[in-house]
Amino acid sequence: MIDSQTISAHNRRAHAPGHWMWSLAAALIALAGIGLQWFGLGKLSLDFDEGYTAWLAHQPAAEIIRLVQSDTAPPLYYLTLHFWMRIFGGDEWGLRSLSAASVSASFVFVWILARQILRKPWAVAGALAIFSVSHMQVIYAQDARAYALASLFAIASLFGVFQHLRSRGWGWLPWIVAALAGQVYVHNMMLAYLPALGLAWLMFPSSHSVMRRIRDGGIVLSALVIIYLPWAFIISQQVQLVHAGFWVPVPTVDWIIMVFGLLAGIDCVWAYGAILEKLHVHVSQSFFTANVPRVAVTLLCALIVLAVLLPARRKRREAGALAVYALFPPIIVAIYSCLGTPIFMDKTFLASASVFPILMLIPAAWARPRNGRPICLVLAGCLFMMSSLTTVAYQATRYKENWRGAGQYLAQLPPTRRIILCVSEDGQLPLDFYYHHRWNETETGAPAGFFDLNPPRAMRHIERYDDALLPLASAMKYPEIVLVEGKEGIADPNQLVLKLLSWSCTKVSTRKLAYVTIYRFIPQTR
Repeated sequence: MIDSQTISAHNRRAHAPGHWMWSLAAALIALAGIGLQWFGLGKLSLDFDEGYTAWLAHQPAAEIIRLVQSDTAPPLYYLTLHFWMRIFGGDEWGLRSLSAASVSASFVFVWILARQILRKPWAVAGALAIFSVSHMQVIYAQDARAYALASLFAIASLFGVFQHLRSRGWGWLPWIVAALAGQVYVHNMMLAYLPALGLAWLMFPSSHSVMRRIRDGGIVLSALVIIYLPWAFIISQQVQLVHAGFWVPVPTVDWIIMVFGLLAGIDCVWAYGAILEKLHVHVSQSFFTANVPRVAVTLLCALIVLAVLLPARRKRREAGALAVYALFPPIIVAIYSCLGTPIFMDKTFLASASVFPILMLIPAAWARPRNGRPICLVLAGCLFMMSSLTTVAYQATRYKENWRGAGQYLAQLPPTRRIILCVSEDGQLPLDFYYHHRWNETETGAPAGFFDLNPPRAMRHIERYDDALLPLASAMKYPEIVLVEGKEGIADPNQLVLKLLSWSCTKVSTRKLAYVTIYRFIPQTR
């Protein structure tokens, strides 16, 4: 029983001036963080992947479901964006606003979870501050891809489980089922978070018995299986496509460490280019990018260890549940990628980056004020400063593939009969977003045009000269050939198309843009 003195003490703390000041600070930090997600949303050109999103989301709903079966993702994100664009438009801002709104909504769940777990207003404000400047939250809030929406559903499912464990009824179970269905229908990689959520469900402190947790989890899982069953038959086809040749390389130890550094909010590439180079600090880029993530991951691991070693058993279990949920998916996917087909990508673990800010502040909030708290605050403060520098660097120097500039350049070329050859062939999609080729121009790709197959296949590789001979043989019939390279490091790593054109044609000009290069060739007369 909670006596009246305990309630009175709680009310006095809630109405204390410091409490309201920190609560106001948390609200202002959340508003500033949300503003950061929306700042300059439509400024940059769509990149390679966003071009695919724009093309697919503009298709009719039934066509989206058909076309996405040849991709590696479920249809919910593209269907949501399809209807979203009817309200907010199909330009860069409209396409990216769904992701920005998803991260903004995630602020609400992070805020409530932080208040329930951390309890102390200053710790809640600190967690929101770290979440606000997290590099992954900022960059994927401004990316027309599925990762922000998938993360929103994931954090909503975690929120629902924790609320269910705090309640005595079953009212939160439909919420959990809906959130889980949303996340697995947005991105296939979110399946890795299902066992992580199950473990967190068992670990989080609650009056629920273990048998009730297992029973409730079984009810949720059964409902989810029924909802997911229609797509389960299709995902097997997508798995075969991944096994046939996915572009992700086998992760190395340094790459895994760098990904966990990204999840903690630090991106060394942006920080090096925008800070050290401008300050003329003479540090090797390879040394910087190799060691800063190690420092960040060490700090993160130290905070997690301190959190799970807290004296209070309840807080240890809360920290353990959050740690398992955040760490299990990237660790298990990294192991699978080393032993089987590589699928380890940092952006698919955005949900983990949403949980880490709360996890970082648990030891500071609940450690002893005179002994452990100063150390925990220093560790969390170091991660906050490193993440802040990354975000400042990104905002100062951010750039994407400049397909907008490519379209403007092509529009300025004198009209003539020409063929536009894209490598990779997916480059046709962002290019078509900005440039509609003239009546006497033909557009295709190598090793084939993107639309030559129905449904289209993305990112087909050029591995030998024979893969490029057929499109080049057709291109030689035109008086001018324009080669547009984007993501060629993946699609044509040996630049075989460029070599063949250089041998058989006369190069007229080269235009280099951000991650896009345009070459003009004139076939040699024989």
